[in-house]
Amino acid sequence: TDLADYIGDFTGIMERYGQKAVFYAHAGAGEIHLRPILNLKKEEDVILFRKISEEVAGLVKRYKGALSGEHGDGRVRAEFLPKVIGKENYELLRRIKQTWDPKGIFNPGKIVDAPPMDSSLRYEPGQTTPDYKTLLDFSRDGGILRHVEKCNGSGDCRKLPTAGGTMCPSYHATRTEMHTTRARANALREILSQPQDPLRPFDSEALKEVLDLCLSCKACASECPSTVDMAALKAEVMYQYQLNHGYSLRNRLFAGSHELYRLGRVARPLANALMTNPLAASVLKKAAGIHPRRSLPPIPKETWRGWFNNGGNDPAGEKEVYLFCDEFTNYTDPAPGIA
Repeated sequence: TDLADYIGDFTGIMERYGQKAVFYAHAGAGEIHLRPILNLKKEEDVILFRKISEEVAGLVKRYKGALSGEHGDGRVRAEFLPKVIGKENYELLRRIKQTWDPKGIFNPGKIVDAPPMDSSLRYEPGQTTPDYKTLLDFSRDGGILRHVEKCNGSGDCRKLPTAGGTMCPSYHATRTEMHTTRARANALREILSQPQDPLRPFDSEALKEVLDLCLSCKACASECPSTVDMAALKAEVMYQYQLNHGYSLRNRLFAGSHELYRLGRVARPLANALMTNPLAASVLKKAAGIHPRRSLPPIPKETWRGWFNNGGNDPAGEKEVYLFCDEFTNYTDPAPGIA
C-alpha cells in the first residue's frame, strides 16, 4: 500500500504546482521513476525544479525510502542526502570519503559535498535556441538542435556487446566516452547552442573529430531511448562542413571508386601490379587515408555485369530473384553475386 500512497502523495505535489509527470516503474520492487515535464530553459521551471525536488525528498523520507533506488544519487539528488538519511549518517559518509579519497579525485560532488542541484545546468535561463537551415528535414523535432537536445544523457550507448543490441559499435571498439552517441550529441548541442561563428556553425574541427568514428549504422535511431539519429546528424554536419571546405581527396576517391575501377579495367594488369607493389600501394593508401595493414582489392578478369551479359543469367528455377549489384560486387568481388 505504501507504493500506491506514495504515488498519490506525489501526484498531489504535481497538482499543487500545476505540473504533469511521466511515470515509469519497476513496480514489483517498489521502485519508480517520476519525471516532471519541465523546460529548464525557463527560469520559472528551474525554480519549480528545486521546489518539487525539495518536497519529493521530504516525501521519500516520510515513507522511509531511498532517493535513487539502485542508481547513483549524483548531482541532482545528492544535495538532499542529509535530509533523507540524517546528518549523523551523512557525516559518516563524509568521513569514509575523506579516509579513502582525501584529495577528492573519484567522482567529486556525487554523494557528499554536492553542489546545488540547480547549478551547472545545460542551459542558462532565457537562453534562445538558434534555428538552422539544414539539407535534411528535422522539422518533426523542431529543427536539428531540438533533435540533438533529445539526448537525456542516460548512457545506453555505453552498453557492451554482451548486453545485446548494436549501439554503439565505436564505443565497443574503443571503450572511451568520446566515441559514444551521447558524447557526439553533447558536442553538437554545445557547438550549435553557442556557435563561435554564427554564419558557419558547423565549421568545427573538434566536432568533425568526435564524429569521425561514427559508422552511420543507425543503431542509435532504434536503440537509443530518445531515438537520437546520429547517422542523420553526422550526414548533415559533414554536408555543412564540406560546403565551406570542399571535399577531401579521400572522400572523392571513395565516392568515385566505381569510376576508378572502371578506368582500371582498361589497364587491369598494370592496375593490379600497382596495388600489389609495396611501394606503390603504400602511396595509394596514404593518399586515400587507408590503414597501411589493409590490402587493396585486385581487379578481377570479369565484372559481375560482364558475366551476367555473357549468359550468366540462365535461370535455375521458376522464381525471379532481384539482385541489386553495387560497385563492389560488380568490380572487385563478383563471386558472391554470381553465387
